[in-house]
Amino acid sequence: MVNTSLVSDEIANKKSWVLKFTLILNIAVSVLKIITGLFTGLLNLVADGIHSGLDSVSNYIGIHVIRISKKPADENYPYGYSRFETAGVMAICIFLGIAFVEIVHLAIERIINPATISFGPLTFIVVAISIAINIFVAIYEKNKAKELESDFLEGDAEHTLSDVGISVSVLIGLILIKFGWMIFDPVITGIIALFIFRSFWKNFTGAIATLCDAAVVPEDEIKTFVTSISGVKFCHAIRSRGRKDAFFMDIHIGVHSKMSIEAAHDNISHRVKLALRERYPKLICANIQIEPDNESSRNRVKSVFKEKDY
Repeated sequence: MVNTSLVSDEIANKKSWVLKFTLILNIAVSVLKIITGLFTGLLNLVADGIHSGLDSVSNYIGIHVIRISKKPADENYPYGYSRFETAGVMAICIFLGIAFVEIVHLAIERIINPATISFGPLTFIVVAISIAINIFVAIYEKNKAKELESDFLEGDAEHTLSDVGISVSVLIGLILIKFGWMIFDPVITGIIALFIFRSFWKNFTGAIATLCDAAVVPEDEIKTFVTSISGVKFCHAIRSRGRKDAFFMDIHIGVHSKMSIEAAHDNISHRVKLALRERYPKLICANIQIEPDNESSRNRVKSVFKEKDY
């Protein structure tokens, strides 16, 4: 069992603060857009407000899953709780999927049953303000995602970033509608739905990659690094899994065939672990199997559980 928390309190608190800050901004933008859209009859602005509201839901979910993810490993979760953050991304995907379907439905309904639309300069100001806030939030959250190596913040930043393109589309639509092109209200609404689907797909595929144990570090990169360490004759059966900010590694290393197990462990294996931890600070645990440097060992590339030795 890994006896330390995979996500430090300091990092978890930083992530939580980022989400609380962006939550306030997203709620303000969402309410502003929806109220303006309802008063003017602009469906695209209401849809844009709903999309911003999803950002708020995303922030709220994130605050809670990050709190859970910082819990230390225990008997029930010996690998820690870090993947709860990825589970949070999947929860966001559910909301994105529902929003996509509902907004497409509203757009089709508006095409079938056109509504009266009336708006003035204030509407343009509201959209311009929302664009400015969205750009700030997207850049801020994107930078924090890289700094804290957070899947959730990365996904949330992508979601917020899509708001920028959506709001620009809404602004263009307002201009066209002002000139009498009413059809652009449901058309822009449909474009917003496509942005939401794009955000859904990117978050979904990223979360699936983590949950299905996609490689975190390229195999060749690990092999090149480990074989450069003195005493390591070869390296194979390399696997890495987890999240960018908390991952695990399994490797087999070859040592001189005459070396004792004690010497191989204390002098080689332990040194490899220290080197890996220094090279990859987010590496939580490296399981290393020692093999003698001979032809039989070098030719083993798979697991005994897969009819070959891993």
